[in-house]
Order: sequence, then C-alpha cells, then structure tokens
Amino acid sequence: MAGDKLFEMIAQLSRRQMLVGGAAAAGVVGLGGLTWVATSSPRELVYQILEHALPGVTLDRESCLRCAEDVLTELDKSFVETHGQLIVSYVKRKIAAAINGVIGIERLSELGPVEEQIDKLTRRALTVLLLNSNFFRVPDPTAVTIVYEPLPEGTPCASNLFVDLSLPSS
Repeated sequence: MAGDKLFEMIAQLSRRQMLVGGAAAAGVVGLGGLTWVATSSPRELVYQILEHALPGVTLDRESCLRCAEDVLTELDKSFVETHGQLIVSYVKRKIAAAINGVIGIERLSELGPVEEQIDKLTRRALTVLLLNSNFFRVPDPTAVTIVYEPLPEGTPCASNLFVDLSLPSS
C-alpha cells in the first residue's frame, strides 16, 4: 500500500519539479564525491603500495608515511620540470587515492588507464624505501620492523648503499 502512495505522489509531480529534484540529487552526489576525493590521502596510497609490494615485511607506519611524502615531493618536482603543471599531478593522485579506498591497491594497479603510473610510483617508492631504510642492514627483513631513515641531504653517496669507496690495497 505504501508503494502505491509513492507512485501516486510521483505521478502528481510536474516535469519542472522532477528536473529540479533530479538536479538537487545530482548536486548532493557530486558534492559528496568531491568531498570524498578531497579527503583521500596520496601518502596513504603510497604506504599501501609499499605494504603490498613487501608481503611479510613489517613496516614502521610513521616513517613510511614520511617516505611517501618524500617520494611524492620528488615526483612533484620532476612533474613540474617536465609539464609545468603541479595541480594536474596533485588532482590525479587524489583521485587515485580515492579510488584505492574503494577497490584496493591490487585492483587499482590493474586498471588500464593508471596501471603504468602505479607501476612507476611503486618502483620509485620501493627504491627510496629500500635504499633509505634498515632493509639491507638486517639479516632477515621479515623478522624486524623496517624503518625509513633517510640520510641528511648533501651526504655523499647517500642513496647508494652498495658503493665501495675504499681505496684498493696496493
């Protein structure tokens, strides 16, 4: 019976009332979507990428979020040098972070339009984390918490743990 009353009420609405109601509903949905995208965190996206790429490894959340911030800052600098438009890069990351919140990192990394960008972001984030953490300095990275510890800027060979600067013995 309640359904019949609803259909009667809808039938009594004019076309103008239907259009105004539809526009109002679309506005509410659009505003909700913008709020959702605006509150998403690209840093959290990078952290989830790192967790996904290193299964079985415990990551220190706070230091990895600092790593994510460093990676995103570095990417922003290179994007501005290449394209000159920081806002485009920022908006793309916010949208990717929002989508990640719904479908997860596994599905996001398989989406055609963003697959290549997520792969590049994963490679860069992993490189920065692994070379600037205790990952290679512990016997078993799965047994301890991995902590991002970047060397101070300006330190020679700060990002290459594998270089041997010792003089050859004569």
